[in-house]
Parts: sequence; structure tokens; C-alpha cells
Amino acid sequence: MYRDQRRVLFQRELAERECEDVLDRALLRAQNSKLNGVISAPEYYKIEERVSSLKKLRFTEDYERL
Repeated sequence: MYRDQRRVLFQRELAERECEDVLDRALLRAQNSKLNGVISAPEYYKIEERVSSLKKLRFTEDYERL
């Protein structure tokens, strides 16, 4: 049981490190923290909303550059 938990934790951390986009990485880190019980669900959803807003802002800025 302990090995399975460690394996899952390692896979999550590896997925974080492989993610190239900073905002996606932040969202993955928050999700993993929520699943591990480090942060509460309401705190996770606040982070998710902020990341979503930042993605929209980045999209808008990229679109305006064209």
C-alpha cells in the first residue's frame, strides 16, 4: 500500500516537472496539493479561477499582438 502511494506521488510530481506551461504547472501543483490534503478544496478552486483568468489574459494579449 505504501509503495503504491509513493508511486502515485512520484508520477504526479513527474507530470508537474514535464509540463512546459507555467500556468498548467501551477494548476497541476495545486491539484496534487489538494489530493494530498495540503490545501483545502476551496483554496484549490481559488487557484483554479486565478489560473483560468491568467490564461484568458494571455490569450487576449497574444490575440491583440496579431
